[in-house]
Amino acid sequence: MTRKKIAFVGFTYDYEHMDIDGLKLDYDIYSFYIPNRVNFFLSKILFYKPIYFKFVDIYISLCFLMAGTDFNLIITKDNLDYLPSLIKRQEKKILLFRNLYKGCFSKYLKHFDVYTFDLEDSENYGFRYYEQYASGVDYILSSEFDKKYDVAFVGQDKGREKLLFEMQSSMPDIDFDFYIVKKRALVLKVLCNIFPFMNDSLSYKEYLHRQLGAKVVLDLVQKNQSGVTMRFIEAIAAGKKIITNNSFALTHSLYNSNVFIISEPLDFNELHKFISADVNATDYLQAKKYSGRYILKKIINEQ
Repeated sequence: MTRKKIAFVGFTYDYEHMDIDGLKLDYDIYSFYIPNRVNFFLSKILFYKPIYFKFVDIYISLCFLMAGTDFNLIITKDNLDYLPSLIKRQEKKILLFRNLYKGCFSKYLKHFDVYTFDLEDSENYGFRYYEQYASGVDYILSSEFDKKYDVAFVGQDKGREKLLFEMQSSMPDIDFDFYIVKKRALVLKVLCNIFPFMNDSLSYKEYLHRQLGAKVVLDLVQKNQSGVTMRFIEAIAAGKKIITNNSFALTHSLYNSNVFIISEPLDFNELHKFISADVNATDYLQAKKYSGRYILKKIINEQ
């Protein structure tokens, strides 16, 4: 049986590469992208968007030309940098939304088979739905995570900081670990790209070991999200307890007694009891169905 040839375009992050590498057992996989550091400087130097998009178009076209093969499928994600260079290609194309839909993508949608993990976006815009996956599931299931803290949160601020420190001040005997990623000023972004040693960003595996190095994982979502997060699936795979404000977790197949749903105002007595109690034994191997490799194979096989 002839193996499918699939081109992934614009997947730049290390956790995305884990997903793509996992598919190489089943398909002939090619990955075309401009490294993030290079792309950062190009976007600043070629600040006039048509010139920047033209450069990306030429680069991606050369990648396809140098591959020297015909592709059965092209998969890209919600990254505006690459879409203009892909709409003219004749191969079957998938646009995978890894974030909530934004209107700026509207003019490109007709050129792709569009998938989203968000139920409301699927219903509102007619996108095909895929179940949210976490890139690190296979790695988590084969790794051990030392318990260093009671509760951990690793992620961007996005208005969460106030709630995090309210929890910390209300439960002083609980050992919290917060790694809050702040937006960087442009000058600092430039310096971090010129001098990598100044960049204190965590790799995906470093993030996993810090986030999962606690008994309880905090999963705080934005109000307009419908569906679970990667963080929720990662915590389930690691056999951790979860505190989340995401009511959609209640209907997810991975929901179990280790998940505590919160709403404001917070009941800190109940929270404290939940954090202090032992982790209940669960079938965390079920999370394997939510690995990047498993879900992406389902999407590919639908074509």
